[in-house]
Amino acid sequence: ALSTRRRVTAGAALERAGRLRLCFWGKSGFTATMVPHILLGAAPAGRVQGMATPLDEKLRALAADEAKKCGLDVEKLTFTRAGAKSSVKIAVDADERPDLDLLEEASQLIGAAFDAAEEAQQIDLGPSYTLEVTTPGLDFPLREARHFQRNIGRLANLPGGGKGRIAAVENDEVAILPAAKKKAGKKSQGKKAGKKTPQAPVQIYPRAELAGSTIEVEFSPAPAAEQELLGLTMAEYHELAKSDEA
Repeated sequence: ALSTRRRVTAGAALERAGRLRLCFWGKSGFTATMVPHILLGAAPAGRVQGMATPLDEKLRALAADEAKKCGLDVEKLTFTRAGAKSSVKIAVDADERPDLDLLEEASQLIGAAFDAAEEAQQIDLGPSYTLEVTTPGLDFPLREARHFQRNIGRLANLPGGGKGRIAAVENDEVAILPAAKKKAGKKSQGKKAGKKTPQAPVQIYPRAELAGSTIEVEFSPAPAAEQELLGLTMAEYHELAKSDEA
């Protein structure tokens, strides 16, 4: 049975319009709703963004242990205390995108672990709190190798303003297929015609240089030329990069 002092929310990210969440309210059952994407990680007032507190670290350790039982990684945890009501938002992910059932299972395990820790006076979440377990949104910054690995084949917004398709990840290197840049051309029949500026077929970056990249929403398949270059080994991408330099 769920604790009467917490509300558990499990959610699975959808690719475009929003996010589907399964909401549990104590013993009253659940409702499924489509809601807009919410950016995880906003810092509460009086707290520096990105600065973890001892409570954050304890919560993350507890959540990570329980999420691991479901084959999930905890990618982000945000605790916000707001008077009598607090919230814990946790983003989890795996090599295979978690479905709603798996997120529900993880939320139950994590919630039970938090309740047990409170009973043992190891943590204090206040009089009541909301627990939200979801998947990272498209605005989640890619940093670790697994973040890039899980998004191979997808278009990314790179630091500095460029765009490129993630092709491979290996040994702290990332192979990127640069997106063709459109160059303004002459107006034709009231519409702008654009020319695509030729790009190198592949560029190899140290992963650290791409930290903070985010995934771009795409509404159409990748260009055929890019699709043909996907699926190669890192060694083959290095050869392509060398041939272009020559």
